[in-house]
Amino acid sequence: ELFDLVVDSCLEGIRKPDPEIYRRALDRLGVEASAAVFLDDFEQNVVAARTLGMHGIVVGPDPSVALAELETLIG
Repeated sequence: ELFDLVVDSCLEGIRKPDPEIYRRALDRLGVEASAAVFLDDFEQNVVAARTLGMHGIVVGPDPSVALAELETLIG
């Protein structure tokens, strides 16, 4: 109930950073990539999301930095 959607890579048979996993999430949510923000602690996954046009934030050791960047994006 905390999330609108969960796309489980195990059930989908694909995993990040395969672009298809991001596309499936976007399609199921009915959201354009440019309106989505993807957060992950693995930079390669964030780069893949950005390649599709999503906003991407790498979550480092101090998550407050990523949260501040998220707040800036969503205002």
